[in-house]
Amino acid sequence: MQQQRVTARIRILTAFRDLEKGLGRQAFSLAEIAGRVPENARGTVGNHLASFMADGKSHGKGYGEVERVGRSLYQLTARGRGVQRDLGLLL
Repeated sequence: MQQQRVTARIRILTAFRDLEKGLGRQAFSLAEIAGRVPENARGTVGNHLASFMADGKSHGKGYGEVERVGRSLYQLTARGRGVQRDLGLLL
């Protein structure tokens, strides 16, 4: 069986899981999320949240896994939770 590559996207989805469990809420700042993903630069985490993992309104393509709910504040969408489940990231 081939081992899955751990990407920034997977690390961010894992960070959401850990933050939700630890803090008991669903929306988190970029700083909180980036703090849980030390393997990637804060800018990389921000780009993923605002672009690749978002709805893609700014460039026409995105996964729709997170939504911005305030200034530098993000939460997972139902699609993001489904991806967590599919990757076995839910506790």
